Amino acid sequence: MPMRQEDDPTWLEVCVMVNEAQVETAESILRLFAVGDEGVATEQMGDPDDVAPMAMLPAHYVRLYVDGERDTAAFRRTLIQSLHENDLPTPSYTILSQKDWSTAWREHYRPLKVGNRLWIRPTWETVTAADNDLVIALEPGMAFGTGTHETTQLCLAALETYLQSGDQLLDLGCGSGVLAIGAIMLGAKDALGVDIAAEAITESTHHATMNKVSHAITWRQGGLSAVPSQQQYDVVVANILCPILIDMLDNESLLDYVEPNGLLILSGILAVQAAEIGRAITDAGGEIITTTTDGDWIAIIIKHA
Repeated sequence: MPMRQEDDPTWLEVCVMVNEAQVETAESILRLFAVGDEGVATEQMGDPDDVAPMAMLPAHYVRLYVDGERDTAAFRRTLIQSLHENDLPTPSYTILSQKDWSTAWREHYRPLKVGNRLWIRPTWETVTAADNDLVIALEPGMAFGTGTHETTQLCLAALETYLQSGDQLLDLGCGSGVLAIGAIMLGAKDALGVDIAAEAITESTHHATMNKVSHAITWRQGGLSAVPSQQQYDVVVANILCPILIDMLDNESLLDYVEPNGLLILSGILAVQAAEIGRAITDAGGEIITTTTDGDWIAIIIKHA
């Protein structure tokens, strides 16, 4: 039976407090429990308006918002079991009214400056951007992330640094579409974004239209097999979990999709995984140009050896 009465508030907030390295795992698990309009939101502890280096803390809250009709003892037991199996803590619970729900998850998202020129802003927020800045509008929350994860920021910063006007880009694991959209805004000629999840293609298409770059981006559901054979790109960016990246390098000839003078940008990699993926890059015929870091996460920029 549901753990509330018919006249009780109608949403359940499930909150898990994790460290930086656990955020992606917690988000992935909680999203497995979301259906329909339910969603996941992540908030880093600290004061985002304070420019001091230590203003933001390593602790994060990952929250799942669930229709109260699904709030049963069995649901909570299954959720706790999934968290514990992945070495994550027991969550806390808050009952929200419909009015509370409509605004609660939005409170965790604010405009974010990435690199020197790029902004990511939720659609309900405004930013005071410089004339040369580029603002990407996203509707965060439901199927995929908000564009604010450290690995996304690392990829966007790398694109700002290395992408050349007129480049062609391949975005593997496009998620919300933010990387391909950012690339077009930075001057790429066109982009192909692929993802195995149909929801990602839907979100990416919506965001590209919202940001007025849909004419320059093609979206396809699938993995590398969805990319035209023999097609090569000036820049290939893949923000995917490290084991998948290693498999792509080892078994799917990922570097073959990069032009001879092009670049491969990889993220979704924890710093402790650097040596492992470094070996895979070398074995695949790549050479690391540089590695950038944000907290526990890294991005690696690669060229052909």
